Amino acid sequence: MLEPGEGVTLDDGREYVCAECIEQDGKNYVYLGTLEEPTTVCFAAQAMVDDRLRIRVVSEKEEKLKVFAAFQAKIRSAFDQREA
Repeated sequence: MLEPGEGVTLDDGREYVCAECIEQDGKNYVYLGTLEEPTTVCFAAQAMVDDRLRIRVVSEKEEKLKVFAAFQAKIRSAFDQREA
């Protein structure tokens, strides 16, 4: 499974770096971004299938909004802890 800081090449042929990971509704999601210009970011679900890492870019609007909200909450929580 990808961890923050690790890279992966997706089906579009571009290399992405994992910025953060969360678990939401029993699925593992990663927040990915490219290092090249123009920067591309996306959310993806990750799972181990037959000892291979499978990554599916989240494309459905409702799922994107749900995952975005979960990442946003995690980031807010981290900032709140730093300020405390």
